[in-house]
Amino acid sequence: MNNLLLFKVLADKSRLQILNSLLEEPMVVERLASRLNLAISTVSFHLKKLEEAGLVESYKDQYYKQYTIKKALFNQPLSTLITLDKDPIIEDRDAAYRNKVIETFFNNDYVEQLPVQRKKRFIILEEIAKAFHETKIYDETEVNEILMRYHDDYCTLRRDLVDFKFLARDHGHYKKLT
Repeated sequence: MNNLLLFKVLADKSRLQILNSLLEEPMVVERLASRLNLAISTVSFHLKKLEEAGLVESYKDQYYKQYTIKKALFNQPLSTLITLDKDPIIEDRDAAYRNKVIETFFNNDYVEQLPVQRKKRFIILEEIAKAFHETKIYDETEVNEILMRYHDDYCTLRRDLVDFKFLARDHGHYKKLT
C-alpha cells in the first residue's frame, strides 16, 4: 500500500463522508449517492479512488456491487500509516553528503579539524567508531591510543563518542554500542 496515496485520498470531504457511511454498513453506489446528496458518477469516482488506496473493497450481491470498508486497515496504529517507503534519491543524496563530509574532514585517515556542526560531527564520529570492536571491552588507555590515530584531541573524541552513543563508559571501561 502506498501511504502517500492513502493520505491524498483521505484529503477529500466527500470521500470521508463515504467512509463514514461505510463504517455503519456495506452499501451500493445508489444508496451512498442518495444519502450524501451526490451524483452517482461522483460517488463511483470517489469509490474507485478509495478502492485503489486500499480503504474499501467491493463484492457482488445479486445484481448490485456492494462496497464495504477494509476494517483491518483502520485498526492499524497511525505510526504504521505514516511510514513512507525509502526514497532511493534521498538515500543517494545522503550517501553523497556523507562521503563529502568524510572527504572534507579526513586526510589520510586523520581528522585535522573536528566539525562544529552536529550533523557533520556525527558522521565523523560514526566513521571513527568503526575502529572499535563490538565484543571487546577497552580500558581508557586503549581508547586513547586508538583515538590518537585520528586526532590530537583524543579527550574530546572520547567524550563525543560517549555523548553521541557510539561508546558506553562504565568505571573507566568502554564498550562499543550497536
